[in-house]
Amino acid sequence: MDKNFKKWSRAVWREADQEEEGVVPSIWNSVSEDVVMWPRGINAIRAMKELRHPDKKWECFELIKVKITSDSRTECDEFDITTTAEVSDEESENELEMGKRIQKKKTYDEFVTGTCLINKKYIMQIGGKDYKEHLNKAMQRCLTNKLMSVMNMKGKKNKEAFGDSNLFKIIRDAVLACHTEATETKVIEQCSNYLKYAPWREGGVKPKE
Repeated sequence: MDKNFKKWSRAVWREADQEEEGVVPSIWNSVSEDVVMWPRGINAIRAMKELRHPDKKWECFELIKVKITSDSRTECDEFDITTTAEVSDEESENELEMGKRIQKKKTYDEFVTGTCLINKKYIMQIGGKDYKEHLNKAMQRCLTNKLMSVMNMKGKKNKEAFGDSNLFKIIRDAVLACHTEATETKVIEQCSNYLKYAPWREGGVKPKE
């Protein structure tokens, strides 16, 4: 194997009319054929952890670009999450040369628009020992405690209704897909509790007395 080969890649690919972005084993990418391969009918998370080699039964999607490769999955996970439209060709060349771009500050509005910067596969890759830990880690990864301080699930008391957002739906679907013990009711309850205590976590905004 090429000594410059890196285990992990952050790639952008196309599924139907939707652009997706996520971290996958580099062996799942075929740059020469411009495809990303994805396991069909097996546990994708397990296949990813095992760095399983693709076979002919796997699905193939059009590879748009590889943003970064690294032997550290964490480095790829923490790499700036953007859509292709937000990055110019010149920026794309720079990010490959520099290895990592300066992260842009994300706002709540970005997560509730039709074009999601976070997708289901990305949330599934975050993982957790159970659905509660998985959900908490996903919330931490996507939102700050300051932002969560002004949210609850239903938008009561002049707060943002997180339960109506696209981001919640993505997190819910990803957690349900990964944990058989989880139900939609349990996910909503856990999400509600996590938002409830955001003001008292580091960076949160406590209510005025």
